[in-house]
Amino acid sequence: MTGESRSAFVARALQALIAQQQEKEEVRRYVEGYRRMPDTGPEIAGARASARQAVRYEEWDEAR
Repeated sequence: MTGESRSAFVARALQALIAQQQEKEEVRRYVEGYRRMPDTGPEIAGARASARQAVRYEEWDEAR
């Protein structure tokens, strides 16, 4: 026994199911949009340059 009522369990399970379905739909829409308008070469180059700049002064643990 968990001490949780049956109705509370069902409500929690339904909330989790709804959240899972919403996330699945968001991912589907994201993928659909990306397929319609994928990143261009200049956009990818800009993202890479930004990433390099963002981590330029980070200390890296070489022992790992």
